Amino acid sequence: MKIKSLLILFVFITNYSNSQSWNSGCVDGIRGGGHPKTFSASIGYGTNYGGRGVQAAVYFTPKKKVGISVGAGDYFGDIFVNAGVKFYLWKTLYLNPHYGYFKRIYFYEYDEFSEVVEHKHKVLGPGFFMGYDWFLKHNMGINIGGGINYDNQYLKKIYPGIDIGVFLSF
Repeated sequence: MKIKSLLILFVFITNYSNSQSWNSGCVDGIRGGGHPKTFSASIGYGTNYGGRGVQAAVYFTPKKKVGISVGAGDYFGDIFVNAGVKFYLWKTLYLNPHYGYFKRIYFYEYDEFSEVVEHKHKVLGPGFFMGYDWFLKHNMGINIGGGINYDNQYLKKIYPGIDIGVFLSF
């Protein structure tokens, strides 16, 4: 029993150390260095994905620390679009100011026959997220982010938001 436990621990440590060295090499590759990558595509859910959707980013600066991202998706039957800038602060930790649709709200009123009339509006406004790109393989990983969005059209309120997706980097 002890040998089996030690073998499992050894395999775990070996895989963990290999993945850490692999990930650190990916970070250098994705942000410049030997194999610079300038484009990423992802699929996921959240504000920057337009609900359930896709997102693409292009990185411009020499060390690939600043890029422009655009996302579009389906949010319960409506098409939501969002665009922003990604600023990488440290390795794969980033800030993402963006602008786009992030919520749908409903207004109800009575017409002249005392019937309820529903008005559906897509909410457009700025947002500010912080997130992390977690590399699982050389050019593939998970993107997790969160932050706030501001409704500057209707209710003038701040709403929380999230992003989670899987990305490929080219």
